[in-house]
Amino acid sequence: MVINTNIERMYNAGKNDIPHAASRLSDISGRLYEHLQVFNTQSALAGDPPLMTSMLRVGGDLYDVLRGGVESLNNCADAVIRTADDFVQTDEDARDDYRTMDQKLKDAPLPEDETVPPVLVDPEAPGATTPGPGDGGDTTESTPEPETPEEDSERREQQEDSSEASHEREKRRG
Repeated sequence: MVINTNIERMYNAGKNDIPHAASRLSDISGRLYEHLQVFNTQSALAGDPPLMTSMLRVGGDLYDVLRGGVESLNNCADAVIRTADDFVQTDEDARDDYRTMDQKLKDAPLPEDETVPPVLVDPEAPGATTPGPGDGGDTTESTPEPETPEEDSERREQQEDSSEASHEREKRRG
């Protein structure tokens, strides 16, 4: 079985192209993470309306895909380099190609994995928790639905009746 491959292209992809793509994806997903945190807090303060929670669900799903992409690209770069190394060790044509390959590419260090952004847990859930230094984060409770005018009027009447009754008791005591 003969495998025709361009060793130089494999090393260039594993050491340069794929890590560059992982870096861009890591930057994009990191910014999306920050924006989703802010939007989640704003949604909680607004009472988690359905439109905002739907947007958070879509944003969270997109974030998960981007985050997974960073991991996959890190793994892919490593796999391409290891495969090229194996070809060079086991195939005469690959060794010949390697010998004529650009020295800068041969000497280029192995890429470091790009930082995979943190897990974002259910941004569409009621309320919001944003990470903070040391204390585990800040929690923003979902703002409750406002009272209807009828409920507000009834509550005020009860408070007024209670206040009048308390005032009458105080007057009798002295």
